[in-house]
Amino acid sequence: SVKAAGFTKVDLSAAEPNVLNVEKWRGKPIFILKKTDDMPKSDRDVIVGNDRFLVCIGLCTHLGCIPAYRPDKHDFKCACHGGEFDASGINTAPPPPSPMVIPPFKLDGTTIVLGEEGPEYKKMKEAGIIA
Repeated sequence: SVKAAGFTKVDLSAAEPNVLNVEKWRGKPIFILKKTDDMPKSDRDVIVGNDRFLVCIGLCTHLGCIPAYRPDKHDFKCACHGGEFDASGINTAPPPPSPMVIPPFKLDGTTIVLGEEGPEYKKMKEAGIIA
């Protein structure tokens, strides 16, 4: 990844399915997960070519802990209070009150630029997927 002026660029072309990559953007962990064909599709997915990705700030929306990815279950488990999120970052077990947050992003070929609002991000925002 390349970091400059509040932006982080990540090349998604080398991502392996069902392997969580953790990047940093503005001091926060960013979860990037290339989804497998058997993972449910979501309007929250970032689509690059024929691939679908979860891209989110890797913090539990309950109290800000960092959930662990469980590749065998295709989900995230927060050890602090037991919250769970699916492979789309959607809260599936309490106490998290909302899905993990999608950071501003822009796609440039197979590169995602974190910190910039591109058309894909704006489309999610207009659809109410991003608060």
